[in-house]
Amino acid sequence: MCAGDPCLLDAALQAVGAGADDPLEQALARQVALCTVASREPGTWGTYRYAMRAFQQWCSERNPPRASLPASSGTVAMYLMWVTQHANTFSTVKTASAAIYSYHRLTNSAESVTDNPMVNAVRETAKRALGTAVRNRKQPLDFEVLARYADWAVRSGQFLPMLAATVMLVGFCGFMRYSDLCKIYVDEIHFHEGHMEIFLETRKNDVLREGSVIVFVAGTGWRCPMQWTKWLINKVGLSGHVRLFQRFDGMQARWKPETARTTYGKVPGHVGEAMLYDQLQRLVLGGVAKEMGLSYEQVVSDFGTQSMRSGGATLVAAAGVPDRVFQRHGGWRSVGCKNMYVQDSLEERLSVTKAIDQHNVGDESFGWASESVST
Repeated sequence: MCAGDPCLLDAALQAVGAGADDPLEQALARQVALCTVASREPGTWGTYRYAMRAFQQWCSERNPPRASLPASSGTVAMYLMWVTQHANTFSTVKTASAAIYSYHRLTNSAESVTDNPMVNAVRETAKRALGTAVRNRKQPLDFEVLARYADWAVRSGQFLPMLAATVMLVGFCGFMRYSDLCKIYVDEIHFHEGHMEIFLETRKNDVLREGSVIVFVAGTGWRCPMQWTKWLINKVGLSGHVRLFQRFDGMQARWKPETARTTYGKVPGHVGEAMLYDQLQRLVLGGVAKEMGLSYEQVVSDFGTQSMRSGGATLVAAAGVPDRVFQRHGGWRSVGCKNMYVQDSLEERLSVTKAIDQHNVGDESFGWASESVST
């Protein structure tokens, strides 16, 4: 999903309403449409696209079918109530509402269908019902699992496992999301003596849009993301302003893994496009499943692509790296956001009461407590 998505551009162009026979108006209208679409991150539009498709599908299945764009406030209220009844978290309802709002705003609809008493009431109900539900937060990945998989990938000599290892280690060590990994361009990777720098022009939490430089130390062996990045660039022959992680023919690669390299970034109609989320997820979590001896379904239920980001943050926090340094490395704009990705170890959690216990006075033994409790 990108700012040049034809469906989004067509909708924005219709909203501008340029004259069909005026070349200047057509050119200006296209620039306005591009600016409108660029007001959201590509990853955000990707999420909204699927949410809007679900809404359109729901509207088409009604009897009689209901209009989805523009939609009435009553239609939106009923749909959000239906989503609430089938969702596990409030974020699903929130995303559906945001997608409907964004598409209506994009097409310059007169009525703000999501800013309506009925719709607001449904959202508040959903927040009360789902907002306090236990969330299935994905677990952070263990670096040793990824490192062992990387060692195996080298021994296998196969392109797909080695590509997976590259994604894993760059994502883990760079605290990167899927949207970050897809924005890495080869000409914005710089190799230096002792380290590598990757420049990201935009990042999700980069409010000032100043860009972000992520640095990687030059490690030894095949556990080093710098070595893997060099391998991929040389193996596929990447140069210039092209993405590091590109789309490949997943169906062909599934049955003939050796063809993945030949179709890397060369899929007809999608040349040079970013690697699909499903492809990246399958590469990473499929490798984790193999290394952990679990089924893919079991791994997906506990881990996600964000597990690379949280895994890296958890490892670094446990190593005692200053908060300010790794907060900047991960692009978090606040300590609160950063802390959501860090999972404390049992020893760290016990340290709270251990500190209190150190102030206990006396050497009295409490043997009676253990005697009274059956194990």
